Amino acid sequence: MQAERDVDRIAERRVLARGADLADERRSRYTDNLAPLPAFASAWRVPDPIDDFEAYLPYVVLAEVLTDGDASRLVQRLVLTDRSVTNVAGYVSVMGEPFDVRDPTALILQAHLPPGGDVEAVLSTTAQECDRLAQDGLAEGELARTVARMSTHLLREADTALSRALHYAVLELQRGEPALADALPGLLARVTEEQVRAAAAALAPTRRAVVEVVPGVAS
Repeated sequence: MQAERDVDRIAERRVLARGADLADERRSRYTDNLAPLPAFASAWRVPDPIDDFEAYLPYVVLAEVLTDGDASRLVQRLVLTDRSVTNVAGYVSVMGEPFDVRDPTALILQAHLPPGGDVEAVLSTTAQECDRLAQDGLAEGELARTVARMSTHLLREADTALSRALHYAVLELQRGEPALADALPGLLARVTEEQVRAAAAALAPTRRAVVEVVPGVAS
C-alpha cells in the first residue's frame, strides 16, 4: 500500500510540474545588493524526460551547440563578437544535470552582462541566433563534434566505479532503467540535425520566461 501511495504521489507531482506551456512571454526582475553584475536567465519548457526521452534529447544537444566552448553559437556572438555579455551558459534542467531528472523541466540560458549592459538587446540577439540555427541548420561537422564532446564527458564521468554506481542508482530510482547510463552515448549519436533545428525553432520569445537580476539596493 505504501508503495502504491508513493507511486500516486509521484504521478500527481509530475502532472503538476508539467503544467501548461506559456502562450506569452513571462518576465520578472529584482534588485540584488550582492550581485556584482547585471544578469538574467531565460527558460523554455522541454519535452518530458521520462515520457518522451527521444524528443527530450535534441534539447540537451541544442544547449551544448548554443553555449559549449568558444566555437559555440552564443559564445561566438555574444561574448567574442558583440561583447554584450561577459559569459553565457546553457543547460537542460535546473541543476544542469539533464540525465538525472525525473520531472518535467526546462532548457535554461543564463548570462552576466557588463555594467550598463542591455538585457533586451541580448535577448533579441539570442532569438536571432536560434532562428538562424532553425532556418539554416548546423555547419558541417558541428553536430558530430558536439555529440562527441558530450559522449566523452559521459564516459569520463563513468571512469570510476563509484561514479558509475551512483549514475546507475539514480536511473534505477527514476526510471527503473539503470542500463540507460551505458546507452546514452549511442542515443545521443542518433539525434539528427532536423531534430536540433526543430528544438531551436521551439525557443520562441513567446514561450520563454525571463528573470532579470539588477545590481544595487532594493528600494
